[in-house]
Amino acid sequence: MRAVIVALILGAVAVAAAGCGGGSSSNSGSGKTELDMDNYFFDPGSVKAPAGKKITLELVNDSSTEHNFTLTEQGVSKDVEPGEEGEVTVTVPKSGTLTFYCKYHRDRGMTGMLTPGDSSGY
Repeated sequence: MRAVIVALILGAVAVAAAGCGGGSSSNSGSGKTELDMDNYFFDPGSVKAPAGKKITLELVNDSSTEHNFTLTEQGVSKDVEPGEEGEVTVTVPKSGTLTFYCKYHRDRGMTGMLTPGDSSGY
């Protein structure tokens, strides 16, 4: 029971941190958005792009642990080894928010949000 409570608290903290300043993505002009996979969190925690747009996320694993990017609603699951990079292409929802997560560390709060809206660089 305690583990469930701790997981819920960590999840709430991750969502709150993603909503704080500096938490949304930007595009470096390459047509890709970098998404860092660190020790049990994504940076940025929120990826925002125009509704319905296909975007490529460059997954960069900066930690010493294998991580994963999963977006269940779109059938996306990509493992990234420590110190390695990978890419996934996702479609921004036309409305609402989709949650992406690391299938290995979701219970530790390693989640993020894919949200429609204006974002510089797109």
